[in-house]
Amino acid sequence: MRAFAISKEYDERFPEAQALSKEAMRVAKTRGFVRTVMGRRRRYPTGERLHSALNAIIQGTAAETLKVKLLETHNNRKTLAIDLRATVHDELDGDQDPDPKYKQMFKDLLEEPDARIPCKVPLLWDVERGANWRETTA
Repeated sequence: MRAFAISKEYDERFPEAQALSKEAMRVAKTRGFVRTVMGRRRRYPTGERLHSALNAIIQGTAAETLKVKLLETHNNRKTLAIDLRATVHDELDGDQDPDPKYKQMFKDLLEEPDARIPCKVPLLWDVERGANWRETTA
């Protein structure tokens, strides 16, 4: 019962979210699919699971954005003095020269607007460093 109260309060405080979700559901039902910012489609051929339409747009766009930035990082790895090791969900992991200038260069590259990712607000990235992964999450 408490979950319904929390959901109701959220909808009252942020009605735009509910309206956006309903619009994504309407589009998914009408067209049979929704698109990410870069144009990938999530299909709803049977009209089921429409509640996931907004999440498909948001998460799909986030995945595309990370892939674009991963490619840019790879293409600039020598300039950034970075060796990429892995991607984990929404993060890039690797080894980088400890000189602070490289950290700033990396942050600048990530936050540089990209024409493939049309956004009205800037995308901001946290760049953390440490001797190991645990030190970066402290």
